[in-house]
Amino acid sequence: MSFHSNAFAKMSDLRYLKIFSTHCPQECERDIKLNFPDGLKLPLNELRCLHWLKFPRKEVPQDFNPLNLVDLKLPHSNIERVWENNKAAPKLKWVDLSHSRKLITLSGLGKAPNIHELNLEGCTALKMLHVVDMENMKCLVFLNLRGCTSLESLPRINLIALKTLILSDCSNFKTFQVISDQLEALYMDGTAIKELPCDIRNLQRLVLLNMKRCKKLKRLPDSLVELKALEELLLSGCSKLKEFPQNGKNLSRLEILLLDETAIEKIPTILSVRRLCLSKNNKLTVLPDLINQCPKLQWLDLKHCENLTHVPQLPPTLQCLDVRGCSSLKTIAKPLVCSMPTEQIHSKFIFTHCKKLEQAAKEEIAVYAKQKCQLLSSALKRCNGVSYFLPSP
Repeated sequence: MSFHSNAFAKMSDLRYLKIFSTHCPQECERDIKLNFPDGLKLPLNELRCLHWLKFPRKEVPQDFNPLNLVDLKLPHSNIERVWENNKAAPKLKWVDLSHSRKLITLSGLGKAPNIHELNLEGCTALKMLHVVDMENMKCLVFLNLRGCTSLESLPRINLIALKTLILSDCSNFKTFQVISDQLEALYMDGTAIKELPCDIRNLQRLVLLNMKRCKKLKRLPDSLVELKALEELLLSGCSKLKEFPQNGKNLSRLEILLLDETAIEKIPTILSVRRLCLSKNNKLTVLPDLINQCPKLQWLDLKHCENLTHVPQLPPTLQCLDVRGCSSLKTIAKPLVCSMPTEQIHSKFIFTHCKKLEQAAKEEIAVYAKQKCQLLSSALKRCNGVSYFLPSP
């Protein structure tokens, strides 16, 4: 479908313009064939929202004035830059250029100081971000660079309001530097990063650090344990990671620690942890005896740790233990759990495909299961005095 270049020329008071496919309202890659053979003019000075799926031009037309623009969404577009030269866009808060595979620069946004969210996911041609384009983004809270496969690093910049930074699957991203002390969530899963900088300690508000599948990550800085607010540390699939920083116990708020498919041999004892995943770690032979002093541990995943030989005594809070496929496991502590809490009846312990498990270990598992059954029976008896009211059929 072809349009004249002046198709919007007489809409000077237009405030909302949205072009999308009715077959795909969720902004997927469905073809939208709008042609402007003579160019495109957008003299829309009052426009607040510009949403255009698969915008066909290399940039927003020169005659467009973003002075009143609040929301700019051009996903799956052909743009190479937003617009020519820096244009004052003081009201612009939301920018979505996701999956614009020809985008090479943010040039033009240097005078948009109030952007809150910037979505550049899937902009595969974007190689770098320039300081001059971003240094004035003092209100930027959310920056999504997921899948920007040409991006190698970030500029030396201080985004004072940034809380969420997503670098997931930036497969050529090699060097990370802190660009905001206010970060609360940092996603670097699937990147080519080899190590974290020591000044990671400055992220005192960081709650979530996701570094899953960082295949080249070899070490973590000792300063990592200074992240006092950290609650989730996800290192699954970091196959070259051999050591965890000393004094891991200083991570006093850490609740979720995923170390599956790593090469870490010495497991830290972190008293606050609730979920600990160590599965598919063939370097792991033993667990720390102090694990029974983790008063909040509820979920322990050890499946397919093929060289694990012994399971020590476990804390009474544990609800799920999975050691399936631990083909070298021979012994377990006696008693398996240091005490049997009467208030915690439901739990799941899985020992399937542990072919070398000794008879004494099997007997201890049976004892534990019997005690659990007795607790369940007692609980059911206590429920006999409870009245139930069921709806009539």
